[in-house]
Amino acid sequence: MMVVVLTAVGCGSSSSPSGSSSSSSPSPSAQVASINRSSNTQAGTKKHPESALEKTARRGEAEAAGKLVPKEGSALFTLHVSSPVLTDKEHAIPDTYTCDGAGISPPLHWGNIPRGAAELALFVASLNPSSPGGGGESFSWAVAGLRPTLKGLSAGTLPPGAIVGRNSSGLSSYTVCPQKGSGVQPYIIVLYALRHHLATRHGFSAQSFIKRVEKASIYKGGLGFTYTRK
Repeated sequence: MMVVVLTAVGCGSSSSPSGSSSSSSPSPSAQVASINRSSNTQAGTKKHPESALEKTARRGEAEAAGKLVPKEGSALFTLHVSSPVLTDKEHAIPDTYTCDGAGISPPLHWGNIPRGAAELALFVASLNPSSPGGGGESFSWAVAGLRPTLKGLSAGTLPPGAIVGRNSSGLSSYTVCPQKGSGVQPYIIVLYALRHHLATRHGFSAQSFIKRVEKASIYKGGLGFTYTRK
């Protein structure tokens, strides 16, 4: 499942320790901040079963700090992912990149792709316990088949060979469109470097494909952002 990083999208402040007994969940801004602080971590009280992505995200901060020894096949948050349009403190995404604007995907830059990577896979997801996808996760975009030599993506474009999956809205496209009046919504962009190609076709299920990606990943990296739809 892809849910992982979303609950930690904020910029700069740290979240309460995992052993905290606090009954309140961190705000979306604090969540995004935690993600961006350590290249994707999840924080906060969990009220839903932990997905594979969430478990990995929970380890992200320790791994980034060098507290865990990388093992073959372990997916560490070491890839650097950024976007020139996420510039404010809360990494609020401009309307242009949502259903309230042009609805195009944001420009992305990344680096540190390891040698031996066969391909890259990219996901955009939000974490919402009430999402229809179950498990609290909702996919906005899923892309497979990206060349490991790519350094990023221009806004609203994909290179030849890219394979787009079906998101939680049932669309094979990029779709960031939370419900009106739902408040600040945290999202996570996660990039995976895979050790071998994963055979798939256009319209694949993001929910199912993420499980295969997790098993084939060498490294990963991510970036959190928020959006408030009025």
